[in-house]
Amino acid sequence: MTPLDVVAGTGHRPQHLLPEQRAWLRERIPAAVTWLVEQAGMRVGISGLALGFDTWWAEALLARRASHGDVQVWGYAPCPQQPARWSSTDKKRWTVLVERCDRIVMVADRYHETCMNDRNAAMLADATGLLAGWRSLKRSGGTWDAIKGARSRRMPGVLLDADHRRTRLIEYPQGVLPLDAPARVA
Repeated sequence: MTPLDVVAGTGHRPQHLLPEQRAWLRERIPAAVTWLVEQAGMRVGISGLALGFDTWWAEALLARRASHGDVQVWGYAPCPQQPARWSSTDKKRWTVLVERCDRIVMVADRYHETCMNDRNAAMLADATGLLAGWRSLKRSGGTWDAIKGARSRRMPGVLLDADHRRTRLIEYPQGVLPLDAPARVA
């Protein structure tokens, strides 16, 4: 078992990202999947199945599984009503992701105030590493809470910083180490 064999992915929804940040993350995620599998030993990727980063992460994992067969995709939904307020296109996309995942964890049987945070906690509990696509200048919300949760567990991982367009590797006990993106995560 390697420190990054089960990696939970977390990140912002599209409305919390500028168009150029969305484009940068969508470009970086497949490169991160390749690096995580080929260099860090990832065998399982966990997605929270939310809009934006979680969806892009799950789709990149599924593409890797289709082309190489060397990674499993686990989906952690906070509740069955997760896509209830989404557009019909996004609801269909969510359904396809759920159907294609190797494992689905439904954290709650119905929506409640803390089910999104409970989903993030369940993902971190089952993961050995974290991939986060975030705005480093945004220090609130579910993505930031997941990053803090991973840090409190001294969980290694990769941070894709959309504000500064840089990638950082977190290793413990050494702390935060800079990555030469895209050279090291490409």
